[in-house]
Amino acid sequence: KQGKLSNVKVLRTSIRNVSHTGLKATATRNGILNLEIADCKVNYTGGPGMQFSGVTKAHIHHNQIAFSASTSDSRNWGRGSGLWTWSCADFIIEHNRFENANGPGGSAGVHIDYKCNDIIIQYNLSANNAGGFCEILGNNFNCAYRYNVSINDGYRTKGVNGAFQECKTFWLSGYVGDQKKNAGPFNSYFYNNTIYVAKEIQPKIAASSSSEGVLIANNIFYFET
Repeated sequence: KQGKLSNVKVLRTSIRNVSHTGLKATATRNGILNLEIADCKVNYTGGPGMQFSGVTKAHIHHNQIAFSASTSDSRNWGRGSGLWTWSCADFIIEHNRFENANGPGGSAGVHIDYKCNDIIIQYNLSANNAGGFCEILGNNFNCAYRYNVSINDGYRTKGVNGAFQECKTFWLSGYVGDQKKNAGPFNSYFYNNTIYVAKEIQPKIAASSSSEGVLIANNIFYFET
């Protein structure tokens, strides 16, 4: 029988200049319970700043994550969002700063990968991230972006500097794995966010036809022209 971890805290920690993920918690579904990460600084990681799999009930707050997927070292992976979740549940991600994520694909400030439920992303600042701001993949249920500020997210252009994926300011992708039919996301909420995009960046908004139950309300989209 596989063991479980519970009541794990990572507080006031600084992580910098690693070749892949800065801070990672990985388990089978529900293998890690009650995780708190707060007041941490994660900068210049070669991959994602933070990544979580199989975690249930987490509070990720007051962290600063910048320059994920840095290419300052040739050994770095060179792709990754500031933070992303996979097969997780019951997260509150709030009062964080996600800035300057790099990469030819993916690489949003924070994104929700597939097989998650009840992930709430609120009261965060997301700025200058190559891949975009809101990204929710498939088989996700009851996930929300609310009360966030996004500044110049999604500046990457497909085909330029090795980029193989277009950026998206807002994206409900439905992706659940290679060569699999899109599914969901289901019951996605996007409200009370403020999104600013400078005129040098072409903003893109996309939603898979597999998306079901989408609420988009009371946001401010300011796209310079």
